[in-house]
Amino acid sequence: MYKLKIKAKKSWSIGERRLAKKAIEFALDELDLRVTPVPIDIRLKGKSETDFGDSIDLEYKIVVRLHKNDNWLSTLFHELEHARQYIYCELELEHNHVVWRGILASRNEEDWEEYWNSPWEVAARQKEVELLAAFQKNLLTSSS
Repeated sequence: MYKLKIKAKKSWSIGERRLAKKAIEFALDELDLRVTPVPIDIRLKGKSETDFGDSIDLEYKIVVRLHKNDNWLSTLFHELEHARQYIYCELELEHNHVVWRGILASRNEEDWEEYWNSPWEVAARQKEVELLAAFQKNLLTSSS
């Protein structure tokens, strides 16, 4: 179950909102998130020069915040993969530690290189590319 909230209606055109809904529906199927005990709250937000989006596990729900930018569709798939990682208990992020696939490790939120190379981020970037390609192919074949 998911809920889509559009916080910056002037930033997101009707066409972009429809595309976002199609992409969300597609990703929910691909990531086996259609039936999940934890609701996913997706928020389309305004433009940000420094922030693309994030996925936050609040335990009672997952919040995916997506900022408007040229790569918002890729970011959506990336953050929904993080939602899947949370829901399937692969990832638990805290300020100073992380549990990734059952292994506890320390975490430094300020270390960009550590963040970029962390296995959950590498996995999300790979899934983002796969989902984007599959979604684009799906759009092309369903429109013809």
